[in-house]
Amino acid sequence: MFLRAILALTLLSFAVGGCTPPLVEALGDDDASGDDDDATPDDDDTADDDTTAGDDDTSADDDDSTAGDDDTTSYDDPPPVVNKNCPYTRVVEQEGIVLEVQDGASSWSVEPLQPGEGFYCAVLRFTLTTPDNLAEIAQEHDGCPLYIPIATFGGTAEDTQMLARAVFHPFDEGCQPGPDRLEMYNYMASATDIQGPWPAGETWRVEVRVEPFFSRVTLRQSGQQVGDYVEATLNIGNEYASVEDTRDPRFTIGLPQIEEGTHFPWYGATYSDLDIWLNVAPAE
Repeated sequence: MFLRAILALTLLSFAVGGCTPPLVEALGDDDASGDDDDATPDDDDTADDDTTAGDDDTSADDDDSTAGDDDTTSYDDPPPVVNKNCPYTRVVEQEGIVLEVQDGASSWSVEPLQPGEGFYCAVLRFTLTTPDNLAEIAQEHDGCPLYIPIATFGGTAEDTQMLARAVFHPFDEGCQPGPDRLEMYNYMASATDIQGPWPAGETWRVEVRVEPFFSRVTLRQSGQQVGDYVEATLNIGNEYASVEDTRDPRFTIGLPQIEEGTHFPWYGATYSDLDIWLNVAPAE
């Protein structure tokens, strides 16, 4: 099922110090696709260039790197095209409820690949149903839920990195309610304090995506994007994320426990209908 033969780079051939940037060194050209119709997203789902958010983020090529405000893709379909050099294969599909967040059971993780494998591109998608209970969470626990990580992934092998962490930021210092904010973090950069119409008590279709060279989170309802996507770069100067950062990846929803009294699971939330799509990098 995994893609093992990736054609040599023809379109993304820019170099760093004479070397092709690591995440795209083996990505295929426009004709690189899987063996079946489900492996390659439909180019028609690309859209505008003006929805990027985040002080620190930089987008990939404008023609290929933006998701659509008018996306109506079925949850059963492959991810909308962002980078046409990323032919995806679904490697995880969990229908129905995957995680009901509660004390002692506040996260769920999966490591979907064989030892040593990594990815060139990745999309994690799930439905998140959130209760309007953040004030109660703050009252019932020590600390304050300033930040609520909802999904994290990256490599777990030696010298790998955290490539994406999507976080709600509902409170300000002093545990005062703040505006609706969504943030993205990776080992290189962050996009923080991005405001949008993302209140508690809603159900969201969440997409967390890593491609050359960005990490991005997008929220949708009824197939329509809600607010801006939030994106952090994976390229600073001549430093790029590498395929080596992705080896033995682990994908996590929720948060195993309260961290530092400021990072909380969203107790009472439900994660369901989860799938993971990868452009797999073979083991060395």
